[in-house]
Amino acid sequence: MHSIPFDFSFSSEGIRQTVFLLGIAYLIGIAIIHLVFARGVWFAANSRRVYFAPPAVWTLATLFGGIFIAAIFWVMHFSTLSPPKKAPRAEA
Repeated sequence: MHSIPFDFSFSSEGIRQTVFLLGIAYLIGIAIIHLVFARGVWFAANSRRVYFAPPAVWTLATLFGGIFIAAIFWVMHFSTLSPPKKAPRAEA
């Protein structure tokens, strides 16, 4: 008979360490995503007229709220639901 070259026994300590490391990796990933979206909102908010709150508030809200707040920002400022821009008057 051939012996199995790998030890497939699972110890509770090994599972605990794996879950812990995966949790840390998940939190780091979420933090990076929040930072990226907050940076994007910061630059977008400073380059145009913003509604409801100043750019710093939008940025902090996105930093803590993540993609959901960034989506609200996008809907309010970039989608077809945003208030229309005033067209320049044509001189007659």
